[in-house]
Amino acid sequence: MDDIERVGNLIEAGLWLVFTLVLAFKAWQSQGRLHRVLARLAVAFLIFSISDVIESRTGAWWRPPWLLVMKVACVVVFYFSLREYYRIKKSRTRDRQLASGRTRCTPRAAVHPEGSPSHRPITGLLAAKGRKIFYYGMAPDRAYRRVEDAQRNMR
Repeated sequence: MDDIERVGNLIEAGLWLVFTLVLAFKAWQSQGRLHRVLARLAVAFLIFSISDVIESRTGAWWRPPWLLVMKVACVVVFYFSLREYYRIKKSRTRDRQLASGRTRCTPRAAVHPEGSPSHRPITGLLAAKGRKIFYYGMAPDRAYRRVEDAQRNMR
């Protein structure tokens, strides 16, 4: 029975190593926040793979105690990194929808004349017109019209 568990742990370590290689390749291709998240996940999966090799030798995932700590730390990194990954992907999907005009949201700056949730004034939004930024739920050209309308209504 021990031999089956040992072989199973080695197969599992190989699977985590494949995950590591795929994530490292994806991290190498990406940039910015996504690069950091994928690189962090690749390192965590590499450490998790090493922990499975150690587990195959010790026969238990809780012996020695530092092995348990190592596995728990990897799982914590998995959780927070995957959470950040999905937030990044969600914001990129939303940006694509905004760029194509497939949304009907109003810009928060037009609704809240004192500024956005990040406390940037409306004039700051208008000054950033040359950049490729999507403002609070719509493409920039529509957002500027709404912000200018809001400014006219405030006068």
